[in-house]
Amino acid sequence: MKTLFLDLETSSLDQVRGAILEIGAIAIVNDEEKGTFHQYLQPHIGAIVEDKALKVNLTTRADLDSPSRLLPGAGFNAFTDFLAAHVDPYDREDKFFLVAYNAAFDTGFLEEWFKRNGSRYFGSYFWRPSLCSYVLAAFHLGDEWAKLPDRKLATVATRLDISPPQVGKLHTALYDCLLAKGIYEKVRERHNRTNS
Repeated sequence: MKTLFLDLETSSLDQVRGAILEIGAIAIVNDEEKGTFHQYLQPHIGAIVEDKALKVNLTTRADLDSPSRLLPGAGFNAFTDFLAAHVDPYDREDKFFLVAYNAAFDTGFLEEWFKRNGSRYFGSYFWRPSLCSYVLAAFHLGDEWAKLPDRKLATVATRLDISPPQVGKLHTALYDCLLAKGIYEKVRERHNRTNS
């Protein structure tokens, strides 16, 4: 089984007009970590860039022009090269299960990014549906879900005894991937215990 844990930091909640500003991914093949991907990106031309989103991402408008950020097309090529190092996009049976916290958001942005870069091959890399560690956590916690002060990634990770979230690292893509991965693994571990 091949799993890709993904987190995106974006310039807006609008999946069509917003831009991916940071992408983090962890590739797992048969329960073994095979690599990580992390990159900051410049927004594409015409993208909506909201101050509220920048504040969440601890990013300034000046940061967006940094030469350390890849142009969107170069970032897309680097990301698909990373994917192709672990799956064969020409093999219909070789794909990643994509896992994210609030997977519909990240998957929607990622699919739009593929389209914006002229690629119709999102489905060559990923199975549908994506797996949502947010939903898995709700299932795992059951009635406790309603008692949480909020359903943010850090709160849920803390409740599940995943290493205490480091405040300065929250809303950085690769760190949030690690927390989502921890939630997924916790639920999977419980499932395996129950079924053994």
